Amino acid sequence: MASESFGFLNCSESISFAGGCLELKESFSDDLDRLNTYAHKDGYIYPPLAEESVKSLEDEEDQWRPVPQTKRPAQMFYLPPSHTLYIENPLDSGNIRHEDAGFLIHLLAYLFETRLQFDGWRFEGRILFDYKRNYLAVDRSARIDFLSLAYEFWKALNKKQRKAITNILFIYGKAKCCEWEWESFMYQYMVFDAIYNFNNERSRFESTEKCNTCGKGGGVTHKERFGKLIEKFGIESSPERVEQIYKTRNELSHEALWCGGSPGLEKKDGESHLLVKCLDRLNSQLIAANLGYCNTYSKSGSWHKLDSSGEWFDAVVTP
Repeated sequence: MASESFGFLNCSESISFAGGCLELKESFSDDLDRLNTYAHKDGYIYPPLAEESVKSLEDEEDQWRPVPQTKRPAQMFYLPPSHTLYIENPLDSGNIRHEDAGFLIHLLAYLFETRLQFDGWRFEGRILFDYKRNYLAVDRSARIDFLSLAYEFWKALNKKQRKAITNILFIYGKAKCCEWEWESFMYQYMVFDAIYNFNNERSRFESTEKCNTCGKGGGVTHKERFGKLIEKFGIESSPERVEQIYKTRNELSHEALWCGGSPGLEKKDGESHLLVKCLDRLNSQLIAANLGYCNTYSKSGSWHKLDSSGEWFDAVVTP
């Protein structure tokens, strides 16, 4: 049995799943009260103010002294641990934070649509703390079912594939905490590309478009990648949304344009906001499917319809 503390997960439950369990820390209630007073009303925890300090070798009092005019939001900051993760038979007990435990805490972060980190490791940027506005509705039974089956699926992968999945979960969490739409979209597209590469290395995709010169199939285009993954996992399709996301990706990557203007300088556009949500929700569905969890949610059209403020993450696994 191996264990690691992590946080901060704003969930007052202890959870058992196949292969391990989560137990609340004794300090959970006190830390939760303290963080509730610090959290912003928008539901996020932001970096605290920090300042540089120095210690002179000639200082007899041997004290650190603040450097004037160096106060700024901390680049990195700590949050207290909320739970202890126990793992029965980890694949690599000597490197658990980069293997089993790393996968499991970022998998939990995916379910709660936030970011989590090990005790003693730091965050950068803002962290979602209030889950009331979360898109996914996941009850306890679905949570246990998903954690159990996804962990079993992950353990059967080779080391390179396990690392790829863990990194996908980590960057997905980072994307959801970005403050700028264009930045969130950029990270979400990184996630989508990583999901495609993960699948392509396991089972090579072939392009349906032929080369004008030789008539043979070429490499799969970025636009085709959507169709390949959507078809593979039986997800409800929307060519219109795919075209919009593809066009936005090209403008941002190749022309440094966001909605026809400079990223960060243009007034928020309603359609651009929707496109970020589309890609976010498509990635969410693909992540579930890529962990062997093909439920009603993973196959739904919620990613392109955007006609509801939430979606039920069901525990029924379909063949």
